[in-house]
Amino acid sequence: TLPNPNYQSQIRAIHLATGIPSWRRDLPTAAGWISAPAYHDGRIYVTQRKSSAAIDSAQLLCLNARLGSQLWTTGSPNNEEPLRWPPTIAEDSLFLNGGRYTGIFSYDRETGGQNFFSPIEELNATWTPSYYNGHLYFLKGGLLHQYDATTGALDWAVAIENTWADVRPAVTSGAAIFIHPSYPLYELICFDVTTQQERWRVATGFIGAPAVAGARVYAFDTEGRVNVYDLATGTLLQTYANGTWGSGEQGLIVTSDALIACDA
Repeated sequence: TLPNPNYQSQIRAIHLATGIPSWRRDLPTAAGWISAPAYHDGRIYVTQRKSSAAIDSAQLLCLNARLGSQLWTTGSPNNEEPLRWPPTIAEDSLFLNGGRYTGIFSYDRETGGQNFFSPIEELNATWTPSYYNGHLYFLKGGLLHQYDATTGALDWAVAIENTWADVRPAVTSGAAIFIHPSYPLYELICFDVTTQQERWRVATGFIGAPAVAGARVYAFDTEGRVNVYDLATGTLLQTYANGTWGSGEQGLIVTSDALIACDA
């Protein structure tokens, strides 16, 4: 997704083999802000903010990934904060943070019909929820929340010691992993969502968002290195320190044979 000089957002598809644009879709000038796309099963999903000049601008847009044609769209909630994140896709549903003073929305992935809305006070739009094993997870105000992904009901909210900010955890193998501002350092925390107890915490200073691959957790430290920790114990397994890493603010991508980071 790209903004242009006239503040008109665009969604473009590029052919992988040739690099030639396959299609482009221009969104209304007054749309204001559009998220990065999310892809699943031949469909693209993006969120965009409601503008005061565009009463009918979409909150959530679904496109055919091959043709760029619109399949469905939803109406916008009444908020003034950009929806910066694409929706979380899980099984037959989409989940997203509706922005300031709204809550968590769930939509049917095929039709766009709303499954549920869970209002949350003093919400901001700096994250979208994580999905794991039928539940949604996010941190808000120093509390790790678990919601039922089918009904939208709050299961529990547990205070994380010395934390305060709102972040999205990586959740896998029964653990929520996140980097959280904890004075005086940003700490890497692993929380067991089954026992609702902290597994381990590393306080050497981190930035950005962690990545998890298998039984390993990857995280940028404040020196520009990527540290690798054991998911179960928090033991340091490896450090990548070749001097080419950037700030880590955009997170990490881990494949079967590569570690990819943005140098910013």
